[in-house]
Amino acid sequence: MDDINDRFEEFIRALRPTQSQRDLAKDELNFIEKKFGSYETDDHHDFSFKKALRSGSYAKNAILRRHETGDFDADIGIYFDVEDSDSLSPHDLLDHVESVLRRAYKNRTERQPQFDRSCGSAVRFRFEISPKINIDAVPIVSLEHGSINNYGYIPRRDAEKRKTSVTEHVQFVTGRNRLHEKTPYNQILMLWKWWRNNSFEGNLRDHTSSFFIELLTAKAFDETYKTFTEDWLTNLLKMGTWIVRQRLREPIYFSDRRLPSPSSEILKEQVVVLDPVNPENNIASEWSIPDRDAFLVKVQNMCDILGDALNEVGADDVDSAVEILDGVFPNFSTWSVE
Repeated sequence: MDDINDRFEEFIRALRPTQSQRDLAKDELNFIEKKFGSYETDDHHDFSFKKALRSGSYAKNAILRRHETGDFDADIGIYFDVEDSDSLSPHDLLDHVESVLRRAYKNRTERQPQFDRSCGSAVRFRFEISPKINIDAVPIVSLEHGSINNYGYIPRRDAEKRKTSVTEHVQFVTGRNRLHEKTPYNQILMLWKWWRNNSFEGNLRDHTSSFFIELLTAKAFDETYKTFTEDWLTNLLKMGTWIVRQRLREPIYFSDRRLPSPSSEILKEQVVVLDPVNPENNIASEWSIPDRDAFLVKVQNMCDILGDALNEVGADDVDSAVEILDGVFPNFSTWSVE
């Protein structure tokens, strides 16, 4: 295998969870989707289960193995009809989700999950026996919307009611895949997320969330894909160069006539990257100017490495290009071998 594009495609396959992990996650998500309502009791009369929908990177087909042992997360949104959403306690709904899941899994399997309530807006349960997966069950209060399907809000522990739509967030990624099939956006996103996972530490790592990377690279993709070639290196470099030139000095957001425009106040924040379903949710609200500058240094370094690799490919030295790419995508040289 001496073509650099073949090496990228093999590397992307290596980044994905194993087939056994994907099968297990599918079985568990199917179980929750179909059976959650049957394990509810009559204890709560002010809210009731409506539906469950797969969400997050699993539903977007952009999920990564977190490290070499293969742990990964799968998300599911659990929608509820609520009689009085204004007075709803988020803790009541989270407690309810955990109680139902504990009841559902009591006799389901010998692989009993461990529950974790440390997440701000989800009940996480872990399967610690290989193949290992974490599932985040996110309660969502269903809201009516004239043109957005599965609209609602996530009741967070800090009392924030974060507007969302599982359907829209999944479509945000999958809809872009059709725009350039040779290097589809979900696979580009996987590469950027792997770069992110191995490039940041401390406070900046917390700020540079996977969702931040998704939104920023979606904008870079939108601005550059019409000039794409069939080559992974060229297209990744075009996106990185656009980010470096944009420098996060202008707000990143996605206009949608179905939603209100972002407020002037939020657009004045130091770094602005807005949730496409919730224009009042600035994913970068905690970023400082030093954070922005440090992030851009990392992106520039990525571009430099991609450019060096591209030069080696141009000189017909694919082996050198592959070694160089380890500097931006760790394990590229070993995991991209069939």
